[in-house]
Amino acid sequence: MPKISQELVKILYLDSGIGLAGGQICLVEILKLLDCSRFKPIVMSPPGSLLRSQCSDLSVDWIALSFESTHLTSRHHSLGGKILDVVCSGYSIFHIAQLVTKLNISIVHANTFKTALVAGLAATISRTPLVFHDHVILTHAVYDRFVWNAATRIIASSQAIASKYPERYRSKVKVIHPGVSSDILLTNLDRGCCSAIGYMGRISREKGIHLLIESMVSIVSQVPTARLLIAGSPFTRQDEIYFEEVQKRAQELSIEKNVEFTGYVTDIGDFLARCCLLVVPSLTEGFGRVIIEAMLFGLPVVAFKVGGPSEIIEDGKTGLLVEPYDTEELAQAIIKLLSDRDVAEHMGQRAQEVAKERFSSKRMVESIMQVYEEIIGLKGVES
Repeated sequence: MPKISQELVKILYLDSGIGLAGGQICLVEILKLLDCSRFKPIVMSPPGSLLRSQCSDLSVDWIALSFESTHLTSRHHSLGGKILDVVCSGYSIFHIAQLVTKLNISIVHANTFKTALVAGLAATISRTPLVFHDHVILTHAVYDRFVWNAATRIIASSQAIASKYPERYRSKVKVIHPGVSSDILLTNLDRGCCSAIGYMGRISREKGIHLLIESMVSIVSQVPTARLLIAGSPFTRQDEIYFEEVQKRAQELSIEKNVEFTGYVTDIGDFLARCCLLVVPSLTEGFGRVIIEAMLFGLPVVAFKVGGPSEIIEDGKTGLLVEPYDTEELAQAIIKLLSDRDVAEHMGQRAQEVAKERFSSKRMVESIMQVYEEIIGLKGVES
């Protein structure tokens, strides 16, 4: 094994997101717990990104990325917007390559697919190792192969995400589940009279909120005090249209008094404290960070049996898994936990134990630093 230099290893993190979705929150946890005696993080994200303020709070160097997230405005859907996006993305390739050389970056860590696409070219030009952190189960047609080939290592947030990679790339892929800080851990919370059902996440069609709304008809008929708290906001214009559809559907079903849209929440603990269970009705989900946040908080989770949720939830032990699109089965699972508090409490306690054991931020960051160390070792061999 080559001797690894003890010089500070500079990691350039790239992210194209604007808000703090699961991938961005994961990056913040990395920045919080990275061994600063060994690694120096530098972050690049769009000027309007919430990561900028996070970096300021953590005293982490931040640099503006030259292209915007497609979530930022609707102008990306126009021809002019698309052309501008291509031009800015093209410029960023050379900008990142220059920065990598100027700042003596050892590893580029792309936290979104768009940045991985750009960084793949920049890393090739600068001959710098690239880590692609894959948080989504979706594929990107012909662009996938370029990123997969350019990446030195690929971190997949779940087995479900890793399974999309063809056999020839499997040696590059390492599954590292996202972790959650124990800051939101809460014990001895009395939820005996609680009948609030929580949803927390982005407002978008693939999240299946419309199916949860449909299930509320059966839920309210058996548990009249039940309330659905929907925390989150739309990112794109398509999301906004979907949000309007969901609100209209609640009115059509005459359950609008049982549904509360809280908007985006900054205090996760405060929101979860209002709920006695969490529902994740996603129809496609690479991991589902909100699941482990709820579990750590001591809440049982009901979810469709897809992707990440089916990896995280132990059916009947830490929550309940139901068949996708089956709104009646979803309703009955929720009713079961609302009606039998002993079962719900037992599942919540088990969920908390599993979350602390398997999904801690410390464990995640330690595994990611091992990937960095491995890459540094490979560089030592090559040199």
